[in-house]
Amino acid sequence: MVERCQLAIVGGGPAGLSAAIQAARDGLQVRLFSGEKPGGLVRAAHRLDNLPGFPDGIPGDILADRLVGQTKIFGVSIACETVEHVDHKELFRLRTTGGIIESDCLLLATGTLPARWSMPLPEGNLNRLHRDARGLPPTLEGRRVVVVGGGEAALDAALVAADRGAEVAVWIRGRAPKAPARLVEETEAAGIRLETGLKLVDVKESDEKLHVRLLHGDEESTRDLDHLVLSIGRIPDAKLYTDLTGEMVLPRDIATHIQGLFLAGDLIRRRDRFVATAMGDGQRVARNVLEFLEKKE
Repeated sequence: MVERCQLAIVGGGPAGLSAAIQAARDGLQVRLFSGEKPGGLVRAAHRLDNLPGFPDGIPGDILADRLVGQTKIFGVSIACETVEHVDHKELFRLRTTGGIIESDCLLLATGTLPARWSMPLPEGNLNRLHRDARGLPPTLEGRRVVVVGGGEAALDAALVAADRGAEVAVWIRGRAPKAPARLVEETEAAGIRLETGLKLVDVKESDEKLHVRLLHGDEESTRDLDHLVLSIGRIPDAKLYTDLTGEMVLPRDIATHIQGLFLAGDLIRRRDRFVATAMGDGQRVARNVLEFLEKKE
């Protein structure tokens, strides 16, 4: 059986959730598909302290839960299903892991993927190797965790691990972290070691540990870890957009050349990947969808 809605949203981060809230509030029939736990990458944030209205900051998990709870108030249907394919004729037709749905309008808020790691990684079920803090166990007492990277996301992941009781180090390839000074100070105050000039060259996993080989200048060493987080940047997850349009270059704003197709959030924001911006994108899309459907009628 093919289901039908007015707006289908692919992506359960702040952009997708905000669009769903606004569209449902405006009376539209909305379906949201999230291949992971709704909330997206914001759940990896130790604390958001640059979100207007939260002067003391807010943990990413709490913000995500509030957004998801707000969608429920407006009756939004959230499906934890992966959208495998999208095509478009008169309507948008989505094939998901749970079935088929047709929609008048489509929002792709698919966010980002981890940047490719140049070094070969071990194969298999790597329970100790992660690309952001969401994969870390809830309790890390007595565990040794290393985060590779020097940006905001890396230091954020380090703080999450420290909060969970781990002994944490951050390995930075350059001479200094690239994160804001305030975040660097908070990281150091939490007892997290910032080690610079390190290059990770090999990772192997046993039943008990990760075994890593690294270079510091010309000097090689090996270390055993419980968990390793590779936080080395992210790229737009544009697969569905490219499959649907045949285009490799993403628009820089929410509108596309296909009527009824919109993009939002980290997918289009390049370096300006802020939660507030993503939320604003989502609300703008919802209003554009409403106007599109009114004209269509």
